[in-house]
Amino acid sequence: MKGQSKELVELTIVVVIIIVIGLITYFFLSSRTISKKNIQVEEKQFYHIGDVSKNIFYTKIPGIDKTLSQLLSDRMMSESDEIFYGEGYGIINVADFVNYYLSQYYSENWNLTVILILRNINPMWFPNSESSTISKVSSSDGFEMARYYTVPDNLFPNIKGNPSRIGVDSKGNAWIGNREYPSIVKIGLKENGQCVDKNRNGIIDTSFDKNRNGIIDQDEILPFNQDECILKNIEFRNVQGKYFVRAVCIDKNDNVYAGLFDAKKMFYIDGKTGEIIKEKEMPSTLYGCFVDKNNKVWFSTLSPALILYDPSTDNVFNFDLGSCTNYGISPCRKSDCMLVNCHEEYKIIKISTSKEDFGKIIQTINVEFDGGKGIITDEEDNIYTVFSKSNKIAKYDSNGNFIKSADTCNTVHGVGIDSEKKVWVACSDSYVVSYDENLNFLSSHSFGDIHYVYNFFTDYNVKINEIKNIASYGKNFNDIDPSRIRTFHFPIPLPGSSMYAEAILYVW
Repeated sequence: MKGQSKELVELTIVVVIIIVIGLITYFFLSSRTISKKNIQVEEKQFYHIGDVSKNIFYTKIPGIDKTLSQLLSDRMMSESDEIFYGEGYGIINVADFVNYYLSQYYSENWNLTVILILRNINPMWFPNSESSTISKVSSSDGFEMARYYTVPDNLFPNIKGNPSRIGVDSKGNAWIGNREYPSIVKIGLKENGQCVDKNRNGIIDTSFDKNRNGIIDQDEILPFNQDECILKNIEFRNVQGKYFVRAVCIDKNDNVYAGLFDAKKMFYIDGKTGEIIKEKEMPSTLYGCFVDKNNKVWFSTLSPALILYDPSTDNVFNFDLGSCTNYGISPCRKSDCMLVNCHEEYKIIKISTSKEDFGKIIQTINVEFDGGKGIITDEEDNIYTVFSKSNKIAKYDSNGNFIKSADTCNTVHGVGIDSEKKVWVACSDSYVVSYDENLNFLSSHSFGDIHYVYNFFTDYNVKINEIKNIASYGKNFNDIDPSRIRTFHFPIPLPGSSMYAEAILYVW
């Protein structure tokens, strides 16, 4: 019995030892399996975080019919997180929604930084002649970005400005001449920091596309005296006639020439102060103008007379073009020459601006279309011109050889080229139309009313790409081990804007 008891005890001890070893092994292996499972879950979470975040950013939020991306879009275009969405929704705090949704999924270990960047922009300016306004338009998408009155509130609508001619300075600011009121107005380019916070409230109070529909609605236009991007209003005294400013152009110092039609006068204006530097009688009506690279000023006259003003000598020269009712005029961008579009005579005249042959007609280009108006050249001196009676746009090479024509909108007036080499035309039927450099149709957009402008409504010299606004939410991650941070990028669409926003989500 004693022997059996001893064997039983030894067996029991062995069994206990085996069980203990088994339990230790089990818990050891289990702990490793759980740990591995947790790692797999964590990796899976990060693997799917992009899809989850897309749902967060781009799915409509219950009750307000907007996505978080749309809220962030509106936030980046404003000065604070509190956005007013009308009586239906009231004031919505964007930060509250960001914190709620991201904290629901990522706890506290996240940061969202949204950056607003201004694209390389080529703003375009189109007058709305009937409503005495001018539209600022994005050349990237053709959407209207802002709209401004060109005459003070106490005049309109009894006295209309009937704006038409435009000059754009080196900062992207636009000078607009009023045909039915003797004044010229300077509009600052907000995207280049040109507007002035006159009431010192910390923001620029100006027109912009609040509802992002690509068109400026009536309630998105500020009164003339309240818009802080309307920088100057220069009125010309003691001038007579029905038609007033019909020529506007900018020199290399950003000073402005304004030519009056009926009064046959030229005014030279300081572009910064608005002071009238010079007033000069001219021998003919003034209809359009540009300043060449030698700082000489060319004026069309809606007659056979082409006028040149030399500011270095204060002399005026009159060139008789014979049978050419000169309308649109433009410099050659590559060569020493200028172009004159004859409105009724089916031809374009090229004139030398070189010292050797200055003022000499060096070529006459016969055209097949009627009603020549706006004209401009590209970097290779290819010619683009529009014909209002034929509703055509046509392209000719630098030697005057016809390349191509295309149908366009009704009663086309003007033509311009943006920084991406797109060709734009302006028409009476409220449309602007774009083509590629080979005159293949790209897009058309309708806003405002009669866009009565000939050329120089674009400016390919203003190229800006800078950060305009940053908003950050969540936890500071500066002290986090960089190897633990996962980074995800999400675009935030900004319809009707020359800017784009990028949301960067950091999760650890």
